[in-house]
Amino acid sequence: MRTLSAALGAAVLLAASPAAADILIGATDNTPSIAVSATLTDLYGNFAMGWTQSVAATDVTVRALLSAAPGTPSAAWYITSAIGPAAGPTDVVASGFYTAPQITDIFDWNGAPRTVLTTGLDLAAGSYFLVLDGPNDGVTWLGGERPFDPAVLTPGFTMGSAYSATVGFFGGGTAPASFAPASEFTQINDGRFLAFELDGNAPAVPEPATWAMMILGFGAAGTMVRRRRRAYAAPSR
Repeated sequence: MRTLSAALGAAVLLAASPAAADILIGATDNTPSIAVSATLTDLYGNFAMGWTQSVAATDVTVRALLSAAPGTPSAAWYITSAIGPAAGPTDVVASGFYTAPQITDIFDWNGAPRTVLTTGLDLAAGSYFLVLDGPNDGVTWLGGERPFDPAVLTPGFTMGSAYSATVGFFGGGTAPASFAPASEFTQINDGRFLAFELDGNAPAVPEPATWAMMILGFGAAGTMVRRRRRAYAAPSR
């Protein structure tokens, strides 16, 4: 009886207690001889990365892996719930401006500095997009290719696809919109991604073994309650 009660209490505690996660979404560079990059420019290229979270997150810091020459002007970033021509200001969850540092080794970026876009952000469960505009001088958004460069994910978080809205210097493609999230994006489904990170706090998502313990505990507790009721209802002699 005491052992079962302790197990049941532990299962409930595991399901309800919040877990502080250093990295909710991140990435690792396992291919230092290969570099994936996208050039962000105001007139020629906007890019985005999507993600989905089945749980809310609080006090979130958002970072991106960006590189630019010294003196490159700042540019705008957006976190939105939608992208594409139908997206509007009401879809913007957060926005601001970033200034990218210069990264000397774009082929091995595990230890490279990240550009902090925002801190203290609260995000409800849902699907989101990180959209980056670029200055006229250009900023490089670095990334990798899955499955060779695996994502680092807290349970409940999924890294989505990359998206591009670009036009060639000699024509072709679609020029980015003045409101970057409303650009006509093309989804990139070949495994390439542009590196970003979410750090913050999210509730723990119970593992299957924890759910099994909870179900077993609640079922056994219900059986004991029924047995007690029957014992109390027995006629005295």
